[in-house]
Amino acid sequence: MPADVPSELAASIYLVTATQLSAIDAGTALKRLDYIRLNAPGTLLEEAALRRGLIIAARLGDKDKVRLLARNYLQRFTFSPYSEDFFRQLVDALMELKDKIGNDEIEEIAALAWPGARLPFYLRLARGAIVSGNLSRASYISERADALAVALKTDDTQAKLYLAISNVGSDKTGEAKYVLSKLPRERLHDRDVKLLDAATAMAGKILAQPVPQMETPQQAAVKTAPSPAPARAEAIALEPADPIIDETRKKLDAIDALLGKARK
Repeated sequence: MPADVPSELAASIYLVTATQLSAIDAGTALKRLDYIRLNAPGTLLEEAALRRGLIIAARLGDKDKVRLLARNYLQRFTFSPYSEDFFRQLVDALMELKDKIGNDEIEEIAALAWPGARLPFYLRLARGAIVSGNLSRASYISERADALAVALKTDDTQAKLYLAISNVGSDKTGEAKYVLSKLPRERLHDRDVKLLDAATAMAGKILAQPVPQMETPQQAAVKTAPSPAPARAEAIALEPADPIIDETRKKLDAIDALLGKARK
């Protein structure tokens, strides 16, 4: 950018072109968003730069940058009318990072949000974790969502759904199936009803599998009892062929033959 271009105009150009540039050179795109943050603090340009930087940093695998951008946004723009877009982009960034960022680090970010924004963030992230197959994260996040819903005295159906789904396949499958059967379907979005039906069917299949029976001490004793020793000839016949043993036997036979000749 030419030096005589006003910083406000440069920031606007960088913001408009950041998304397209990130597909070619993500590192440069992120640096240009940093330029906006430094040169247009407290403006809508900075806010947009924070939001757009999240997914670019995540694609670069830079969890520390994601945490920095999220913390700056929540400390400066937490009540912005665009905050819903921020949380949506934050969830996308966390899904991109996968296990590169820990649950405790996610909790640190969430703690900066006011409770009314934290709950939908938890729910969106828990659902994303379920769809991607990360059930341990889904369980962790949905537990916090459920506790927060209770504290806020709001509907906890969605949180309980995600928590139950994350427990299907564990030693809590029976409990999860019971919880799923009691959830009011009319309070769920159609896409969550599909998850509910799929999880219920899966839990039913798991619980329908036969449980291995425990052996009695008498049965175990019969299995471990030594079997009768086979006749010597049978034992030899069952022994695997060993080249060294075969060669040794041949040498012994040859020696016996020589000794027999010597005795004659």
